[in-house]
Amino acid sequence: MLRRLKKSILIKIQDKVKKILKNESSGHDYWHAYRVMKMNQYLARDYQVDIMSLSLSGLLHDISYPEIKNLKDYRKNHILSADKAEKILKEFGLPIEIIKKVKSIIIE
Repeated sequence: MLRRLKKSILIKIQDKVKKILKNESSGHDYWHAYRVMKMNQYLARDYQVDIMSLSLSGLLHDISYPEIKNLKDYRKNHILSADKAEKILKEFGLPIEIIKKVKSIIIE
């Protein structure tokens, strides 16, 4: 049950990310985020760590790209993306522990 619930939430967040990044032309589009998510899932299984947090961090790590307008914002993309990821994860009702892990992974 819990595994199915997590998968359902992940799919809903993927749909939101698709909408946010749909017009992104810098190379940091949905498919880039998807590939990073898949690589993180592979690593999570290999190293037996929290797959949900790593999946979400891969998916959301560049979520602020459509809002970047200048070099200053580009340099702090990781902070902007972590903040936007927090808002999205709260919207979907994820636990604060997962939100903190995802933000930490994105910022690192």
